[in-house]
Amino acid sequence: MYLTGVSLSDFYDITARVSRERYGGNVIVHDGARWSGRNRITARLSVADSRSTGARTSVRGRHGRWACWHAHRDVLRAVFHHCPGARVTTVLAVYRGLHDFEDSFPDTAHHNIGSLWTPTYMPDLCVAADCGESIGSLDGPAADPEYPYDPAAVARVLAEIDAMDRELITRAA
Repeated sequence: MYLTGVSLSDFYDITARVSRERYGGNVIVHDGARWSGRNRITARLSVADSRSTGARTSVRGRHGRWACWHAHRDVLRAVFHHCPGARVTTVLAVYRGLHDFEDSFPDTAHHNIGSLWTPTYMPDLCVAADCGESIGSLDGPAADPEYPYDPAAVARVLAEIDAMDRELITRAA
């Protein structure tokens, strides 16, 4: 992610504090965090132990040094509390200040990072069962009337297509 309006040392300090308070010190700033301009830093959150609080798995269940969705949320929230004018650019969104972050970050939970056949959402990949307990229920995009994607409906349609394919193959044989 790219951060503007916060120093690299402040980012390290904020991450360490949030990590100690919420994740048993497991969330860290990944090696390679650096200044990438006069006022911008490039950094990535990581974990020390891939099987502990604050870690997440890949879509296929592999463990790696990836920080979970909740750890990112908590660190970025602390960054914006410390530096209200900060700007953060991630793969999923651009946040301009605390209010913009609080308004738009929950929507990133509904971004499908899996496939059409097996949709997967970031909050579902946490290693720890109680990770992110302070956030409300995330039922996925099907619960959002503005979001037309319904994973159950897609699964039903794909099952019907598979049944039709099997029937056509049987007829052709």
